[in-house]
Amino acid sequence: MDLFTIKEKVKQGQYMNVRDWRQDVETMFENCRRFNEETSEIHHSAIKLENFYFAELRHYELIDTRKNIRVIK
Repeated sequence: MDLFTIKEKVKQGQYMNVRDWRQDVETMFENCRRFNEETSEIHHSAIKLENFYFAELRHYELIDTRKNIRVIK
């Protein structure tokens, strides 16, 4: 999963609900971490963007947990 694919799915109305969109976004973050070395810029950028993503979900009270915060190694 990648941002371009997510964008195209949004434009084409392929998401029936927010849960499906979130699943793709969170899969993208997981893939970035899994398939890039921990020391790579892509891995670090994915962690930073993921932390921002979850902070925004918390800010808008769409989730109420801190368990999703990741630390860059």
